[in-house]
Amino acid sequence: MITRRDILRTAALASPFYAANSVFADSSKIQLLSPVTDCAWTCQDDAAILKEHGVHAVFRYIAELPQPETGLLSKQLTNAEVTALTNHGISIGTVYQYYSNQKDYDAYHRKNSSTKSRDGGRRFCRVNGERDARAAVKEAKELRQPQKSQIYFGVDGSFGSQQMSDVIGYFEGINSIIGSEFKVGVYGSGLTVSTLLQKKGLIHSNWVAKSPKWWGTQSFFNSGKCDLFQYAHMVVVPSFKTIKGVDCNIAFEPLSNFGFWGSSLPTLADADNADLAKRLRFIAGSSFTIQEKPTESSPTKLEINNDVDGVVTARTVKVLEDNGAWLKVLFSDEFEPKRFVTEIGYCKSDLLTPDYGKMPVF
Repeated sequence: MITRRDILRTAALASPFYAANSVFADSSKIQLLSPVTDCAWTCQDDAAILKEHGVHAVFRYIAELPQPETGLLSKQLTNAEVTALTNHGISIGTVYQYYSNQKDYDAYHRKNSSTKSRDGGRRFCRVNGERDARAAVKEAKELRQPQKSQIYFGVDGSFGSQQMSDVIGYFEGINSIIGSEFKVGVYGSGLTVSTLLQKKGLIHSNWVAKSPKWWGTQSFFNSGKCDLFQYAHMVVVPSFKTIKGVDCNIAFEPLSNFGFWGSSLPTLADADNADLAKRLRFIAGSSFTIQEKPTESSPTKLEINNDVDGVVTARTVKVLEDNGAWLKVLFSDEFEPKRFVTEIGYCKSDLLTPDYGKMPVF
């Protein structure tokens, strides 16, 4: 049986980063970012830098109202930013999030009765799905987002089975308003995505958040049904002017399936994504070490483990060069509280999974 990951491996042969006479191309050509990113800050002044680092599409946010209290003053996409991204050949994905990480909607809006939930304080319910869909369509039209492209709606938390009936009602409300005007996608945990897929017609594409401990994420990723997976948080390019960091994603479907809009995707976008898929590995165990050179006695550049750094197992590493027992790798990710790590060096190959097909269970 040919899987979606087999198709990705074949497509990677077209990537300019792939070399037929070696496992991978010259690591000096590897981009720090991914072909598909998402960002909570305006990209208007950094569009050229994103393009330089291999970005073909970026997910940006829309919402009912600004949320200055979150500290994300430029989270919402603007027309000026659309123009800047389009002028640099970067496609746009649209994500609707408005307190989408909360179970209790009213707790954040008691001072403003006009934004209170009308359904018992639950953030996710049919009433709020209808409300969010109206707000999303209004913003999409103001941004001149074309019809039949896609709007993703965030369920940004590890909500358990007891909340899934509310989430289903929320997406039923969304679809009742949007109809066929836009395609509907979801960003959330494996449990959220798998639950919605069981209800035919509620979502077109799924995007799984980078949180292996969230309900159902490991099992859903390993089912092979994941369309898009967010594998790294807050990757920083030193030359960014406004962006504080971007999240990186890997697609397991052709990029044309995700409803991007604005600039057309370049011909090699899928090949670049497929090349990235060949390079990604999971940390297999409870600890991970990067050394300066590919020898046991080489100085340590990075040492992390589950006991000290939170969950290390199933974090993602990008392989730059494969030398058998040793791999040259790039590790870039966020640790709590607000600790950002980027390191390039060498690790023993047995510290990582052999490929990106299965997420380690822990």
